[in-house]
Amino acid sequence: MDEINLNYAATSNKKPQKAIDSMCNYLAANNFKSTGRGGDADFIEFEARTALGKLFNVKKTENIIFTQNATFALNMIISGALKPGDHVLSTSLEHNAVSRPLELLSQKQGVTVTYLPCENGEGFEPSVIKNHIKPNTKLMVMTHASNVSGAILDYAACAKIAKEYGLLFVLDGAQTAGIIDIDFERSDMDAFVFTGHKTLMGPTGTGGIILKSEAAQALEPIISGGTGSNSHSLLQPDFMPDKFSAGTPNTLGILGLGASVSYIMEAGINNIWNHEVKLTNMFIEGIKQDGVYIYGPKVRVPIVCFNIEGVDNGILEGVLQNKFGIGTRSGLHCSPLAHKSIGTYPTGALRASFGYFNTENEIKYAIDAVNKIVKNREEIEKWI
Repeated sequence: MDEINLNYAATSNKKPQKAIDSMCNYLAANNFKSTGRGGDADFIEFEARTALGKLFNVKKTENIIFTQNATFALNMIISGALKPGDHVLSTSLEHNAVSRPLELLSQKQGVTVTYLPCENGEGFEPSVIKNHIKPNTKLMVMTHASNVSGAILDYAACAKIAKEYGLLFVLDGAQTAGIIDIDFERSDMDAFVFTGHKTLMGPTGTGGIILKSEAAQALEPIISGGTGSNSHSLLQPDFMPDKFSAGTPNTLGILGLGASVSYIMEAGINNIWNHEVKLTNMFIEGIKQDGVYIYGPKVRVPIVCFNIEGVDNGILEGVLQNKFGIGTRSGLHCSPLAHKSIGTYPTGALRASFGYFNTENEIKYAIDAVNKIVKNREEIEKWI
């Protein structure tokens, strides 16, 4: 069997053919044209915004800001929304894309953070948010789904409480955009962050923010520069999307992202979700046995973190890759808070994650590989 990628939570291994074709055709036909503002670049951005607007139900597509990834987008919001002395609410399942910017502002500006505990890597009761709101609480930022436990958090209830108390609410959809239906207009969230290269199946170097108009007005841009508009002024434009779109865009990546989003809508989010959940449950049931520790709730995004008793998860990753041709990811997955929540810090765990292009035969092969390792764990290091 060809090499199998079970690391879709890091990046989608295969891309839709229509995305590949669109980027290749653009390079072949347009590589002599300017990649700056105007002309093709503006049209490509418009098309991608239109596709994303349909996927997430965004009426004002000019409020969709393209960035190089979700990390950059989260930094833009966190740094653009907070001032010295502010207080932030978050969760213990956050990726470092959230926790590191918050820690930086904590050290430099005295911003304080409360991480709501998610026991065993699962969700929390949203009502506890009220117990942690302070007079200086300005922002709540949280993941939609953990990249470690796979837990899906009840963002709708959290956003409703945040709105009730006048907090800016930001949702990190890096692990859910494109596989879980999200209605931006009907939600109480102020900002939704997405990355292009994971569940949206697009190229790396793409991502963005979707903002409600009130949030767009309240946030301060942290980067300024050329936009192709108001060039007579030395001030950054105050209208969308130019307010947060300084510099030459990743036109090629945005083109590919738009095509990937179009593919997702054609395939159907429910169909994608059902396929990936089926593979996830199949894998869990197939490796479940004495000596195998599986973390996370029953209902989850297509992510399974596990350990095998007596086997270092880094060695386990190496054996799966080198002996069986299966790509996974070991360690802390850029999310130490989540690993503390599931009890695997500091050594971490092995993560297998699945995508729409994985097949049942691939999962059966992976299950067989894991079971062989469990049976022969005493000789595991000889297999590297």
